[in-house]
Amino acid sequence: MDAHDQTGVALAIIGAGVALFLGSLPLIYRRVPMNRFYGTGLGDLYKSQQRWYDIDAYSGRRAAWWSWPIVLTGVVGLVLPRPLRIYLRSDCDCRYSRDRADPGRADNALDKCN
Repeated sequence: MDAHDQTGVALAIIGAGVALFLGSLPLIYRRVPMNRFYGTGLGDLYKSQQRWYDIDAYSGRRAAWWSWPIVLTGVVGLVLPRPLRIYLRSDCDCRYSRDRADPGRADNALDKCN
């Protein structure tokens, strides 16, 4: 995994957090009618419309709140300096290449890990 891959992963994490936040907005604003596909589908929820909207609004607020740590995780992945990102990853191939690197070769395997 190189720096471009790490940037892509960070952007995907940010996108997931933003999608979770945007998906929670209709629940918060009580725009989702009773259905089986979107919203919190618990057994007693279908007994009254008011109960459906109350519980969906609560779960939408929780989802919106938890979307921000997800976005923050992606942002941290974007702003970490490149050497630290590479140091933090667990890539056995790079450790193996560093141990076996031939300093005389132009296409040293160590260059792929930096």
